[in-house]
Amino acid sequence: MGKNVVALAMAWALAGAGSGALASGKPVEALSALVQGASSRAGAGAELLADFQGATEPGLFIQADDAARALDGAIAAVQRIDTSARPQVGVASLAYLRAAQNLVQSLLDARRKALHAQALDREGAQAVTDLKAAKDNDRPALLARMESVFGQSDDAEAAMKVAVVRAISALAELELRRQLLAAQLGSSDALVPEKTLAAVKRGLQTVQPQEE
Repeated sequence: MGKNVVALAMAWALAGAGSGALASGKPVEALSALVQGASSRAGAGAELLADFQGATEPGLFIQADDAARALDGAIAAVQRIDTSARPQVGVASLAYLRAAQNLVQSLLDARRKALHAQALDREGAQAVTDLKAAKDNDRPALLARMESVFGQSDDAEAAMKVAVVRAISALAELELRRQLLAAQLGSSDALVPEKTLAAVKRGLQTVQPQEE
């Protein structure tokens, strides 16, 4: 975390002298517009994906995949903009967009793994119910099935926890990159809003692994 603090301090120092000039440059205006569009899609997708307690609407994963691919396009477009007058703007923009893409992809993975774990939990609960109601000669097969489902459920839960930790790390990275880019642009207006990041954080906290 120390390196991140140093990097942030350096970015603020670099931006302090010339943020006003940046706002009037056409390349920066084009870059800001690209970042704003990508931020809108990424933020909306991330907020929906992070609602682990909510219903999984049809098409959610398709929309999230589309948002991640759209960020690929934004990254490529930013690379074509000439920011040679202030190269730090281009560097900060690319790092921010890649962090946004990583968050969407990490949340997508975590949400899919969470759904898989939930499905196995339901299957395990049904196996217990079936075992209680089963005749004696049916019990061995049902018991074997129940043990298998519980084993898969434990593995799925562990995989989900790893994915959630990864998503939490991706959110922290995006928060840092957002601050760095805002420092370069002189404003965070084109970036993912803080309220969206807060909503994503709250969603992740509902499934965040607890320390032993």
